[in-house]
Amino acid sequence: MSQKILFATLSSSAEKIRFLIKVAQDHFNKNQKLIIFTSDLKTAEFVDHLLWSEPKDGFLPHFITQTFIDECIVITSEKSNLNSAKAAFNLGLEPLNPQTLNLSHIFEIEDQSSPEKGAIFKKKLTFYQKSRLPIVSIN
Repeated sequence: MSQKILFATLSSSAEKIRFLIKVAQDHFNKNQKLIIFTSDLKTAEFVDHLLWSEPKDGFLPHFITQTFIDECIVITSEKSNLNSAKAAFNLGLEPLNPQTLNLSHIFEIEDQSSPEKGAIFKKKLTFYQKSRLPIVSIN
C-alpha cells in the first residue's frame, strides 16, 4: 500500500475547523473510514461536539472511543487504528507511523497560529521526511 502525508497550512481556528469538517464529510460521503487521532480526551470531546454541530445543515455521525468499533468516523486518543481506516486525521502532538497503523494517508495541519504549534508540525514533518514518506501540500 502506498502511503502519503497530506498537509494544509492554516493559521486561524475557523480554517482548521473547516478543513477538519471537509475531510470528515468527504470520507463520510464516500463511505470511506476515517480515524481522527487526538492527544487527549479534552480534544477528542471538542472534535466530538464539533462533528455533531457541523456542517450547519446537518451533522456527521461518528463515535468517540478507546476500543475497536466498525464505524465510518472514529475519534480517539489511543494510538491504534480502532476502525481499520485507511485514512487518519492527526490532531495529536506526535507523528503517526502509517505502516504500524496500516494507513494509506494521514492528514496533518501545519498550524501557523503560534510558534509552539509550528514547532509541533516541524517535528512531525522531520519524522515523515526521515521515514521517506511522500508529503503533499493540499492548499
